[in-house]
Amino acid sequence: LSLRPSARVGHNMLPFDGTVGLLGGWDGTSPTSDMWSYDPATARWTQLRTENTPDEPPPAKRYGAAVQPVAGGMVQYGGSDRGAPEGTDSFFSDVWVFTFDAEEVTTTRSTSESMGDGSGTMTTTTTIRTVPTNENLWVEQALGDAPAPMTAYHASLVWGNPGFEHIVIVGGADPDGRPTCARAAMSLIACPGLATACKNNLSLDFEDQ
Repeated sequence: LSLRPSARVGHNMLPFDGTVGLLGGWDGTSPTSDMWSYDPATARWTQLRTENTPDEPPPAKRYGAAVQPVAGGMVQYGGSDRGAPEGTDSFFSDVWVFTFDAEEVTTTRSTSESMGDGSGTMTTTTTIRTVPTNENLWVEQALGDAPAPMTAYHASLVWGNPGFEHIVIVGGADPDGRPTCARAAMSLIACPGLATACKNNLSLDFEDQ
Protein backbone atom coordinates (compact mmCIF):
# COMPACT_ATOMS: atom_id res chain seq x y z
CA LEU A 1 0.00 0.00 0.00
CA SER A 2 1.24 3.49 -0.79
CA LEU A 3 1.70 6.06 1.93
CA ARG A 4 -1.15 8.46 2.49
CA PRO A 5 -2.32 10.90 5.18
CA SER A 6 -4.40 9.63 8.07
CA ALA A 7 -8.09 10.55 8.28
CA ARG A 8 -8.56 14.02 9.75
CA VAL A 9 -10.67 17.17 10.05
CA GLY A 10 -9.74 20.82 10.47
CA HIS A 11 -6.76 20.51 8.11
CA ASN A 12 -5.52 22.90 5.41
CA MET A 13 -4.99 22.34 1.69
CA LEU A 14 -3.50 24.55 -0.99
CA PRO A 15 -2.16 24.17 -4.56
CA PHE A 16 1.55 24.40 -5.34
CA ASP A 17 3.51 23.69 -8.52
CA GLY A 18 0.96 21.30 -9.99
CA THR A 19 0.37 19.41 -6.74
CA VAL A 20 -1.97 19.76 -3.77
CA GLY A 21 -0.51 20.30 -0.32
CA LEU A 22 -2.09 19.12 2.93
CA LEU A 23 -1.15 20.34 6.40
CA GLY A 24 -2.16 19.49 9.97
CA GLY A 25 -5.65 18.84 11.31
CA TRP A 26 -7.27 16.66 13.98
CA ASP A 27 -6.98 12.88 13.50
CA GLY A 28 -9.67 11.96 16.04
CA THR A 29 -7.24 11.70 18.95
CA SER A 30 -4.87 14.64 18.71
CA PRO A 31 -3.79 17.51 16.44
CA THR A 32 -1.19 16.81 13.76
CA SER A 33 1.55 18.78 12.05
CA ASP A 34 2.46 16.48 9.16
CA MET A 35 2.70 17.84 5.62
CA TRP A 36 1.78 15.97 2.44
CA SER A 37 1.81 16.57 -1.30
CA TYR A 38 -0.67 14.93 -3.69
CA ASP A 39 0.20 14.63 -7.39
CA PRO A 40 -3.00 14.31 -9.49
CA ALA A 41 -0.95 13.04 -12.46
CA THR A 42 0.21 9.94 -10.55
CA ALA A 43 -2.51 9.79 -7.86
CA ARG A 44 0.22 9.45 -5.23
CA TRP A 45 0.83 11.07 -1.87
CA THR A 46 4.32 12.10 -0.71
CA GLN A 47 5.08 13.10 2.86
CA LEU A 48 7.09 16.32 3.08
CA ARG A 49 9.85 16.94 5.59
CA THR A 50 10.95 20.27 7.00
CA GLU A 51 14.45 21.44 7.85
CA ASN A 52 13.39 22.67 11.30
CA THR A 53 15.46 21.54 14.29
CA PRO A 54 14.92 21.50 18.08
CA ASP A 55 16.69 24.88 18.16
CA GLU A 56 14.37 26.19 15.43
CA PRO A 57 11.15 24.23 15.99
CA PRO A 58 8.17 24.26 13.61
CA PRO A 59 4.70 25.46 14.65
CA ALA A 60 2.89 23.53 17.36
CA LYS A 61 0.56 20.78 16.17
CA ARG A 62 -2.86 22.26 15.50
CA TYR A 63 -6.18 22.14 13.71
CA GLY A 64 -8.50 24.87 12.45
CA ALA A 65 -5.69 27.18 11.32
CA ALA A 66 -5.84 29.45 8.26
CA VAL A 67 -3.25 28.90 5.54
CA GLN A 68 -2.75 30.97 2.40
CA PRO A 69 -0.11 30.77 -0.37
CA VAL A 70 2.27 33.72 -0.67
CA ALA A 71 5.66 34.33 -2.32
CA GLY A 72 6.50 30.71 -3.12
CA GLY A 73 5.44 29.50 0.29
CA MET A 74 2.54 29.73 2.68
CA VAL A 75 1.45 31.74 5.69
CA GLN A 76 -0.21 29.99 8.65
CA TYR A 77 -2.24 31.89 11.22
CA GLY A 78 -3.94 30.74 14.41
CA GLY A 79 -5.66 27.43 15.06
CA SER A 80 -5.95 25.35 18.22
CA ASP A 81 -4.61 22.27 19.99
CA ARG A 82 -7.45 22.14 22.52
CA GLY A 83 -8.31 18.60 23.57
CA ALA A 84 -4.85 17.24 22.83
CA PRO A 85 -3.43 14.68 25.27
CA GLU A 86 -0.18 16.66 25.14
CA GLY A 87 -0.11 20.32 24.25
CA THR A 88 -0.96 23.77 25.50
CA ASP A 89 -4.76 23.36 25.37
CA SER A 90 -4.77 26.73 23.63
CA PHE A 91 -6.06 28.78 20.78
CA PHE A 92 -3.18 30.35 18.85
CA SER A 93 -2.52 33.83 17.50
CA ASP A 94 0.91 33.16 16.02
CA VAL A 95 1.97 33.61 12.41
CA TRP A 96 4.39 31.30 10.57
CA VAL A 97 5.85 31.32 7.07
CA PHE A 98 6.96 28.19 5.23
CA THR A 99 9.01 28.39 2.02
CA PHE A 100 8.80 25.56 -0.49
CA ASP A 101 11.91 24.07 -2.05
CA ALA A 102 12.86 25.92 -5.22
CA GLU A 103 15.79 26.46 -7.57
CA GLU A 104 17.74 29.65 -7.98
CA VAL A 105 16.22 31.79 -10.74
CA THR A 106 18.08 34.28 -12.95
CA THR A 107 16.09 36.85 -14.94
CA THR A 108 17.53 39.21 -17.53
CA ARG A 109 15.75 42.39 -18.56
CA SER A 110 16.76 44.76 -21.36
CA THR A 111 15.49 48.28 -21.96
CA SER A 112 16.30 50.60 -24.87
CA GLU A 113 15.98 54.36 -25.19
CA SER A 114 16.83 56.86 -27.88
CA MET A 115 19.92 59.02 -27.47
CA GLY A 116 19.16 62.70 -26.99
CA ASP A 117 21.36 63.72 -29.88
CA GLY A 118 19.63 61.35 -32.29
CA SER A 119 22.74 59.26 -32.79
CA GLY A 120 21.02 55.97 -31.99
CA THR A 121 19.70 54.01 -29.05
CA MET A 122 21.22 52.89 -25.76
CA THR A 123 20.38 49.44 -24.39
CA THR A 124 20.65 48.65 -20.70
CA THR A 125 20.67 45.01 -19.54
CA THR A 126 19.88 44.11 -15.93
CA THR A 127 20.35 40.62 -14.48
CA ILE A 128 18.35 39.71 -11.37
CA ARG A 129 19.35 36.61 -9.42
CA THR A 130 16.70 35.25 -7.04
CA VAL A 131 18.19 32.95 -4.41
CA PRO A 132 15.63 31.14 -2.22
CA THR A 133 16.28 31.30 1.52
CA ASN A 134 14.75 29.37 4.39
CA GLU A 135 13.78 26.54 2.03
CA ASN A 136 11.67 23.79 3.65
CA LEU A 137 11.73 25.78 6.87
CA TRP A 138 9.02 27.21 9.11
CA VAL A 139 9.91 30.67 10.46
CA GLU A 140 7.79 32.40 13.10
CA GLN A 141 7.02 36.05 12.43
CA ALA A 142 7.19 38.74 15.09
CA LEU A 143 3.96 40.66 15.67
CA GLY A 144 3.42 44.27 16.62
CA ASP A 145 2.36 45.60 20.01
CA ALA A 146 -1.38 45.34 19.30
CA PRO A 147 -2.86 42.02 20.48
CA ALA A 148 -3.69 39.50 17.78
CA PRO A 149 -6.95 37.55 18.08
CA MET A 150 -6.71 33.94 19.24
CA THR A 151 -9.00 32.06 16.89
CA ALA A 152 -9.59 28.82 15.01
CA TYR A 153 -11.76 27.83 12.05
CA HIS A 154 -11.53 31.37 10.72
CA ALA A 155 -11.44 32.50 7.09
CA SER A 156 -8.43 34.20 5.56
CA LEU A 157 -7.69 36.05 2.34
CA VAL A 158 -4.47 37.32 0.76
CA TRP A 159 -5.27 40.69 -0.78
CA GLY A 160 -3.33 43.50 -2.46
CA ASN A 161 -0.72 44.08 -5.12
CA PRO A 162 2.65 42.27 -4.93
CA GLY A 163 4.75 43.91 -2.26
CA PHE A 164 1.69 45.44 -0.61
CA GLU A 165 -0.27 42.32 0.31
CA HIS A 166 -2.57 42.05 3.29
CA ILE A 167 -3.88 38.96 5.00
CA VAL A 168 -7.37 39.57 6.34
CA ILE A 169 -8.67 37.27 9.08
CA VAL A 170 -12.44 37.19 9.55
CA GLY A 171 -14.63 35.21 11.93
CA GLY A 172 -13.80 31.86 13.48
CA ALA A 173 -14.21 30.53 17.02
CA ASP A 174 -12.77 32.28 20.07
CA PRO A 175 -11.11 30.38 22.97
CA ASP A 176 -14.58 29.87 24.54
CA GLY A 177 -15.79 28.19 21.36
CA ARG A 178 -18.10 31.06 20.40
CA PRO A 179 -18.35 32.32 16.80
CA THR A 180 -16.74 35.72 16.41
CA CYS A 181 -16.57 38.52 13.90
CA ALA A 182 -13.20 39.73 15.15
CA ARG A 183 -11.11 40.99 12.27
CA ALA A 184 -7.44 41.79 11.95
CA ALA A 185 -5.47 43.20 9.05
CA MET A 186 -1.82 42.26 8.56
CA SER A 187 0.44 44.18 6.22
CA LEU A 188 3.23 42.32 4.40
CA ILE A 189 6.35 43.85 2.94
CA ALA A 190 7.72 42.80 -0.44
CA CYS A 191 8.71 39.17 -1.05
CA PRO A 192 10.24 39.56 -4.54
CA GLY A 193 10.53 36.50 -6.75
CA LEU A 194 8.64 33.25 -6.77
CA ALA A 195 9.72 30.82 -4.05
CA THR A 196 11.76 33.46 -2.21
CA ALA A 197 10.88 34.22 1.41
CA CYS A 198 13.59 36.35 2.98
CA LYS A 199 14.29 36.10 6.70
CA ASN A 200 12.32 39.28 7.34
CA ASN A 201 9.74 38.83 4.62
CA LEU A 202 6.75 39.77 6.74
CA SER A 203 6.01 42.92 8.67
CA LEU A 204 2.77 42.37 10.52
CA ASP A 205 0.67 45.16 11.99
CA PHE A 206 -2.70 44.33 13.50
CA GLU A 207 -5.49 46.91 13.42
CA ASP A 208 -8.77 46.54 15.26
CA GLN A 209 -11.81 47.15 13.05
